[in-house]
Amino acid sequence: FHVLIPLAEAAAVSKHEKHEEVTSFSIKGKKLLVIDDSPDARKIFEQVLIAAGAEVTTVSSAQEGLTKIRSSSLDCILTDLVLPEFSGLEFIRHVRASDTGIPILVLTACAFEKDKSAALSAGANGFLSKPC
Repeated sequence: FHVLIPLAEAAAVSKHEKHEEVTSFSIKGKKLLVIDDSPDARKIFEQVLIAAGAEVTTVSSAQEGLTKIRSSSLDCILTDLVLPEFSGLEFIRHVRASDTGIPILVLTACAFEKDKSAALSAGANGFLSKPC
C-alpha cells in the first residue's frame, strides 16, 4: 500500500513567492506535523503516515502547531482548516509570515472550491478533502 502526499521541496521558498500546488512526493523518512482537533483523525493520520515510513508528530491546535514549528525541524505540515484558537487559514498565514518554506498540505472536511482557493491563496501547497 502506498501513500503519496503532495509535497514541495522545502528549499528556499520566499514568503513573497506564490506557493504552487505541487505533485506527489514520497514521505518515507520525512518529518511530518499533523494538526487536527479531532483525536480520531489525528490517530488515523498518524497510523497511516507511520506505516508509509514517515516520522509523525500530532497536535490538536494551531497554537501548538506554531510551537512545534519553532522547536522542530519539519519536512511538511498537514493541517485541518477548522481548529480551536484560530483557523487553519490563519495558521498558514502565520507560518508563511515567518518566511518558512515548509510545505503545507490542508486535509479538511471543508471540501468546497472556495475553501481550496482560500487555502492555496493563504500559502498552502496542496489541498485534500477528508471524508466526513
